[in-house]
Amino acid sequence: MSNSQTLDTPERALRSKQHNGSSPVAAPATGPSKGVQDLAALARSYTLEKIERWAEEGKSVIWGGNSWEAPLVFACDTIPVGFAELWKVDSLRAEAVAENHFQVPSEFCSMIKAMIGRLHLKKDNRIKRILYFGSTCEPISMVLDHARHDGYDLHCIDAATAFKKDERREELVQFLVKELEKVSQWLTGKPVRELEEIIIPEGAVQLEHPI
Repeated sequence: MSNSQTLDTPERALRSKQHNGSSPVAAPATGPSKGVQDLAALARSYTLEKIERWAEEGKSVIWGGNSWEAPLVFACDTIPVGFAELWKVDSLRAEAVAENHFQVPSEFCSMIKAMIGRLHLKKDNRIKRILYFGSTCEPISMVLDHARHDGYDLHCIDAATAFKKDERREELVQFLVKELEKVSQWLTGKPVRELEEIIIPEGAVQLEHPI
């Protein structure tokens, strides 16, 4: 008698249960869920060209602002565009602009060169505002300096990254709230208290901080 054992596969186990009179086990679902399909469709529909058309039609659009601050940006009726769009398409042309026009060395970071070149190529477009964090790296600061010279309107969120209790957490949260209030005023031209009267319906539950 052989001592070898046969491992059951899912199909073998299903046939065994059916043979023994047990209720058949439903086969596992195949393919992505509806939520994943909807997300994929949304990703396919997202193009910079479409957003640029919205900007031409008068919608408020900015570069940056697509991280954790994005809900605030959207609440201010503004569309944030990730910096990754700057090197997503035709990056070699943008890098050539950085190397030839701005004299950036060819061996320098491709991402930085693409950002410099693309913002320069798009300096006459309607997306003329940039939101960024003050903790950005030095090469990104160089990108922003060139953008400022090209007529872009820049707004900086000062960094507040220490949130432990023994690192003045409450003071830093209050500081960040003020920084976000400045962002909303930069985007809308109105102070936060005035915006509350417009976008918060009477009787709605309000948090301690408006942002």
